Order: sequence, then C-alpha cells, then structure tokens
Amino acid sequence: MKKNWIIAQSISEDFKNQFPEVNSVILQLLYNRGAITQRQIDEFLFPDYSRDMRDPFLFTDMAKAIERINRAIEQKENILIYSDYDADGITSAAVLKNALEKLGAKNLSLYLPDREKEGYGLREVPIREAAANKVSLIITCDQGITNPKEVDLANELGMDVVLTDHHLPLETLPKAYAILDPHADVNYPCKYLAGVGVAFKLVQALFNCRMKHDSSFKGEAYEKWMLDLVAIGTVSDMMKILDENRTMVKYGLIVLNKTNRLGLRTLFKESNLTPGTIDTRTIYFQIGPRLNVASRMDHANTALELILTEDEQEAARISADLNRINQERQKLVDNIFQGLKKSFGPEPKEKILIGYGDAWPVGVLGLIAGKVRDEYQRPALAITKQGDILTGRGRSNDQLNLVELFSALGGLLSRFGGHRKAAGFALNESKLEEFKKLAYKIVKEKMQSAVLIDDLMIEAEIELGQVSWELQENLEQFAPFGEGNPNPLFLVKDLKVENIQWVGQNNKHLKLVANGRKFIHFCADGHCKEMKLGDEIDAVIEIGVNQWNGTKELQLKIVDLKIK
Repeated sequence: MKKNWIIAQSISEDFKNQFPEVNSVILQLLYNRGAITQRQIDEFLFPDYSRDMRDPFLFTDMAKAIERINRAIEQKENILIYSDYDADGITSAAVLKNALEKLGAKNLSLYLPDREKEGYGLREVPIREAAANKVSLIITCDQGITNPKEVDLANELGMDVVLTDHHLPLETLPKAYAILDPHADVNYPCKYLAGVGVAFKLVQALFNCRMKHDSSFKGEAYEKWMLDLVAIGTVSDMMKILDENRTMVKYGLIVLNKTNRLGLRTLFKESNLTPGTIDTRTIYFQIGPRLNVASRMDHANTALELILTEDEQEAARISADLNRINQERQKLVDNIFQGLKKSFGPEPKEKILIGYGDAWPVGVLGLIAGKVRDEYQRPALAITKQGDILTGRGRSNDQLNLVELFSALGGLLSRFGGHRKAAGFALNESKLEEFKKLAYKIVKEKMQSAVLIDDLMIEAEIELGQVSWELQENLEQFAPFGEGNPNPLFLVKDLKVENIQWVGQNNKHLKLVANGRKFIHFCADGHCKEMKLGDEIDAVIEIGVNQWNGTKELQLKIVDLKIK
C-alpha cells in the first residue's frame, strides 16, 4: 500500500554547532526524540539505573499506600491483587505477588477478569466475593482509575483500595485509600509508565522502606530481577520507550535474556526463542501475543500461572498450550480476515469498514479490526454477538478519533470507551443497521477531504555514502526500540537500479542492487513487479546487520519505495 512520506524537520546549524563532536545524523535522531541538552542526550544514549530511575515517593499517595500495605502484612490481613487480563496486567500481578511474598505476606489471592464475560475494569461480583472471603485490602493493577462506583462499593463493604493504574482518569477520582497513577498525579514526572511500571514503583517503595528497617533485606537485587516482567508488560502495552521506561526496558531486556523464571524459559524453548537474542521486537511479536492469547481464547489465569510456576511439568504443559492456542488464534483471525476481504472487495467505497460475525470470539475483535485497518488504510470496526448484545472493537488511523465517533453515536450504544485509535463499544442487536448507517454518514462527513493513506515517518534524508559500519554502531545506541523511539527510517534518493532478483517463497521478496549497494525489500511482489533495470527510485530504508553462514554485512532494508 502507498504511504504518505513525512520527513522530520531538519536540525538547525545552531544546534549542530552546540554538539560538533556528534555525527549529524545521530544528532538529528536525538533531536527527533526530544533529547536537546547534554543531560538529555547522555540519559538517552547511556541509561543508568541508579541515576535515571525516579524516586517512587514522588507519587503523592505513595507513603499512604506503603503504610496500608505494610499494616496488612504485619496484621496478616487477607489481600487481593485485582489485575487486568492482558500482558501488562498479567505481569503487574506477578510483580506484586512476588514482591508481597518477599515481604512476608501470607494471605494473598489474585483475581483476573474474564475478557469475554466481564471485560475491562473492576466489577461488582468479584468485589462482593472478596468481601465474603474477608479480604480487607484490594490492590488494583492496570485498572481502577475509571471505576469510582466499584471503589465506593469496596469501601462500603469494609475494604480499603490501593489503586495502581496508568490510564487517563475521569473528572472525579475514585475514593481509594491511595491512588498511584501518573496521569492522576501532577507530581510524578514520567507519564509513560505501563500498568506494570506503576506496580514496580510501588514495589520499589515497599522494598526501600523494608531496607531502612532491615539491613539484611536485599531489596535492590530483588527488584532488578523483576525487570524482565516490567519489560514484557511495557513493550506489550505499546508504551513509549522514553524517559524512565527506556531505563527499565533496557535493563529489563538484560534480565529477560537470563531470566530465572522457569515458565518464561520454557516458553522461550517452546517458541524457538534463543536467550541472548531477545529484544523489544521479540516481546512485541512473540512473547506478548502468547501471553495475551490466554485471555483472547480462554482465560488470562493460564498465562499468569506460567509466569509464577516453579513446576517443570506444569511449565511445559502451559507453554505448549499457549503456543498451540496462539497458532489457532492466528489461523482464526486470518480466516475471518480473508472472508472480510472478499466481502469488502479491493476498493471499498466507505471510509470506515464494519465487519460482523455472530460467532467471533470477543478477544480477537481488536486484532481483526487492526488487520482490516492496515490492509485498507482506513478505520475499521469488528462486531460479534453476545446474547442480545453486540460487542465491538475499533481500530483507527490519524484521520479519525474513535472516541469522538462513539460519542456521536452514543444514543445507540449501551457503553463505549478507549483511546482515539483503539476503542470498544456495545449495542443492542436491534440497533445494528441504524448504527452502521449513521457511522458511515458521520465518518464520511468527518473524513470528506481526508486522504486514505497512512503516514510513514522518516527521520532524515541521507546520502548513500553516509551508510557505514560506524553509523550502524551509533544507531545501536538507540536500542531498545519501540513506541516513541522507533527503529530509524531514512530516505535515500536518486538510486539507479542495476540488478533485480526475486527470491523467497513464491518470489515475494526483492533483492536489488542500486548505485553499487545491495538492498532487500520484503513482501515487495504487490507493487514492484513493474520495476526494470535502469529505473530511478527513491527509497525509505532501515539500516541493520545481516549475519548468515559466518559472514556479517550491513543490510539495507527497503520499507517503501517510489519509482520515478
């Protein structure tokens, strides 16, 4: 599909003169990421755990949270960790459980909601069950900030709530005993924390408090061994790999590659992942999906049990199950997607695409909508039936805010929520046709002049001669890559095609030589078949390293190109 190329604003000569010792391409990348002072540059290029981690007590309510949790541990109260069902929530729950057990908590229980039956957020039934089980303290993970009613219910039933979350709050905050959420606290500087990041800051504070009173307690060592889970949750939840997150993910990857968690090591083996090579891409495309698939196709408890287990047979069984279920999920989503492609056709007339299936699992709706959006470069909704209620998930692009759309459709919806590019909703089955008709109309009006082409963000235009091993080594300092810190893309212009070779299964991939340099373009068969020798092209490339059969060479991977 064609992309709209957007090149970042070039740095000024004044900025170059401030840092004459820094390669201009590297300086451009730093500027693009907001690193414009010597301190910011040093922190970005050389993250340091001791220096860059924020004081957890910058959270306004942290002291209250520590006091209440320590009291619950000392008095052997029943504590419930109430977390979410995705990879962020699962890792948050595991971090807190491990930490509280290190601190001596004995009466701990865990609750993860059912994605299909309960959906996101705190719910009345499990809160009442907690009260019946004599729970006196609930600690939430990755949720709760938008559940004032449920927190009120917990208070009425005699339970205190320490709320940890990273989502945007409503106008009225819940009346929790303590709230730890960077978006609800003006005093905490890093707003990018995932749910597991907030849980980890709570653990840091708890461990710091214990170390002050017990010099034998190895709090810093314990917390660092939890960074593998922080990295998984942060990357899987697509949080920005900047500021404190960058430090936690960098050190988290070190821990993850030598993790002592039996379940994760078994999962790596089952998934053909080699410790020592695991990076953010591995988390995003392989580890995260396998943890998420538990709640999409069954229940999140399975993934949590894998992380926590110390039994080899159980670890092997769960890892095999998650791998199998993930393959089933991939096949199911692809089958549904292929069916939708036939129904939509190659050039749909609507500017939002709505797919419906009365037996699609709720857990895969977002994946389906995302594949449709990526294929057709326009917003997409996927809807399925649950009793008399239809549940849907939407995925959008820069041109349409889903929350605004659902607000305009609010009279037809029984509930909705989420973010501008990813949101969910529910409506009565009898209102489906009216919903579709009105959605088409609203989106057509909102996007009347919008060009249905995705943006491709380019760091800088460079000369082919600037691509060298020295540049590649400098680029490696920008890892770990992720949201807010993408793998850099560069524009190289006026390349003359000197050799063309189609390779791979079904000749889908293109190898070419241009201006004396080798390039690879994966899955290029859809738009490069007309290319011929002597053509001039502009190309957006990613610079990397290709290691094969004992040899090592620079790899110039084409992400997009235009034949001139």
